Amino acid sequence: MRSFHLCIVAMILSCSSDKSLAIRNVRPTVVIHSPPNGSEHIADETIEFVAQVGDDQDPSDTLIRSWSSDLDGGFADTSVVDEGGSVLWATSQLTLGTHTISLQVVDSEGLAASHSINVSIVLPEEEEEEEEEEEEEEE
Repeated sequence: MRSFHLCIVAMILSCSSDKSLAIRNVRPTVVIHSPPNGSEHIADETIEFVAQVGDDQDPSDTLIRSWSSDLDGGFADTSVVDEGGSVLWATSQLTLGTHTISLQVVDSEGLAASHSINVSIVLPEEEEEEEEEEEEEEE
């Protein structure tokens, strides 16, 4: 019985060394789920973007989020994040054309990840028809 106690004490002492484990940080994750890639939207209407973000060390709501368009540039981050990492951002400020909308997230150690989708902003059908008629009259 005495050797059993000595063996356990020796195991405890050998496990409590000065060696520490290094925790490796990995890039955060980000995916834009909605609207669908390639979708078409009417100018001045609000578009809701839904994404999922996460990180191995930082809570989702502490990740720095940056939304941008290749046509209109960056937007103020007014997105809302829940505890599960679901992100909701809405805008009606996209100009006419096909945009590449990107969401970049950065964790507390500066590692970043991004995801992009394409959306097209078009005039309402009646405005398109009026514009076409005006062009024909000018010719």
